[in-house]
Amino acid sequence: MNYHPRPHTAFWIPVWLYVPQFLDANGQPRQTLQYLRKIYVSYNGIGYILSIVLPVVLHSQWRRIDHHLCPNTIPCIDPCVVAADTDIAGIGVRTAAYIQSICGTILIGFSSKDTTAVRAVIVTTSLTLALAGGIYGILGKLSLHHGVIVQALLAVVMVPIHIVEPWRIKSPVLYAAQQLRFGAFMALSLWLLIKTPCLGADPQCNMCTSVFFSGRASQHWRRSLGMSLNLSLCIIWSSSQWWTYGLSNLLQTIPALFSGRVSDAWLHHVHATEHTLGHWRRTQNGLVQTILLWYNDDMAVATLLKRRRWIEAPDLHPVSSTWIQRIWTDTKIALRVPRVHRAFVGLVMAVLWAIATERAVAANVSKDANNWGYGQISSIILSVPAFASLVRMLSHLGEKESKVVKRVHTFPA
Repeated sequence: MNYHPRPHTAFWIPVWLYVPQFLDANGQPRQTLQYLRKIYVSYNGIGYILSIVLPVVLHSQWRRIDHHLCPNTIPCIDPCVVAADTDIAGIGVRTAAYIQSICGTILIGFSSKDTTAVRAVIVTTSLTLALAGGIYGILGKLSLHHGVIVQALLAVVMVPIHIVEPWRIKSPVLYAAQQLRFGAFMALSLWLLIKTPCLGADPQCNMCTSVFFSGRASQHWRRSLGMSLNLSLCIIWSSSQWWTYGLSNLLQTIPALFSGRVSDAWLHHVHATEHTLGHWRRTQNGLVQTILLWYNDDMAVATLLKRRRWIEAPDLHPVSSTWIQRIWTDTKIALRVPRVHRAFVGLVMAVLWAIATERAVAANVSKDANNWGYGQISSIILSVPAFASLVRMLSHLGEKESKVVKRVHTFPA
């Protein structure tokens, strides 16, 4: 099947729609595809309008909702702290999340190698944390304080990596884990927002729970904004599933976990979709498409660095350079790569979320959260692959081309 983008189309056509039912012999969209496109645009438009209107409507309805769902709200007086659950808010869990986030952001942003283990560790850690928060919530053991910390730690791990690598799918296993993680995160977030005044354990401190850098989780505008953000994320996720990749891609994820043939076909479809979408955006004009191209650019720094090392190879460039000079050259090269730009943004986000998390722990949880134990040490050990991969990458900074590169001469026929 030909996976090249269809010419002269007013909109991008996903690969899964490259069938005669939707395209004519010239590759132009049939009427059925035009209708399907209108449904997609309408769905997104209505969803985003609702995400804007929802905070306004909810802001005036929270008192009524809380009176119905939480009739026995307990007022509190600062300071109001709860006993620390080290499985969620322990210092080892928090430190592991920070290490994985920072190391993963640098590695995925700057390196094209040694990132598979890091991705697996990050997805595993965040998925475990999301499931733990969900299970604790179902059992009624999750306090609002710890729920806020779970959300903050998940943001620390997920948001910076997504900024650096927004739409790259590496394997069916990681993809399935990511979808499960997203579902657990969204369910937990919605439950926390709806049941804020009377959630789970230690409800006597719910009205005093601090979030982010200031303010309380029970503030109506914060809860309304949270509902709006969750709705927007659900729209983006659902649109990418049924329009960009197609529902068949989502349904084939489970069989792809157990069959190499199905896995290869699944990855081929994903890569073809990303290739055609990127190609189509490069043919478009406008600020939005330019931003999306920058956001989705997947060029690796290593590609440009290899060229620099080839040019300075022993038989091509006999003048030797110092390690400092090569570092400076590599830095200037890296700063031209959009993936590196996004890595810097991701690092800033990781640091800000880490600070916000520590402030939330200090304001909401007892000092027992800083005690070390078996679970805390185990969490740190799980972060060793990420740190080791980062050290391995840094050891190659300023590296010279050691192999002798022979000149290749071409002669006219």
